Amino acid sequence: MRTQVIGLLFLGLTSLMNAQSNSDAKNVGEEVSNVELSGLVISANSKYMNKVYDENSSIEVRELVQRVADFDLKETNIFDPKFDSYNVNFSTRQSEIEAIYDSKGVVQSTNERYNNILVPNSIRHAVYRDYPGWTLHKNTYSVTYSQNGNIKKLYKIQVRKDGERKNLKIDVVNNKAIVSAY
Repeated sequence: MRTQVIGLLFLGLTSLMNAQSNSDAKNVGEEVSNVELSGLVISANSKYMNKVYDENSSIEVRELVQRVADFDLKETNIFDPKFDSYNVNFSTRQSEIEAIYDSKGVVQSTNERYNNILVPNSIRHAVYRDYPGWTLHKNTYSVTYSQNGNIKKLYKIQVRKDGERKNLKIDVVNNKAIVSAY
């Protein structure tokens, strides 16, 4: 009896493994290769987005960066193809981006400054690890982007403890925070 139960169990598992045939896998592959992407927009500023956009940044930073990337220079009343570049400023109550676009609407460079934003968890943890017991008081986040060069991301944070203040500089290099006092 025991042998029969084990035999039936083995037979049942074998039939389940054969239920997924190669012809089904081929049909799935064919379906995937024939998918049409309607409404898909490839941004002229995807290079800018790939370098600057950080999903761990505060909502304000992400939204302003998205506005810069989505900005359509050709739809403005100042657009004239005779000009080589355009300087466009984007701002909110606490943040500002000065962006330079070429005549095709591609971001060439930006200078970005964000004041007193929510600092990403990784940055906060780096500060709390190096300065236990201190609290974040105020901060500035700046980004310098150049299409032909590197990107520089820098946080300046003031921390306080027992009436004492320290100013910290945090360089973000390859998504790693380097904390130093200045």
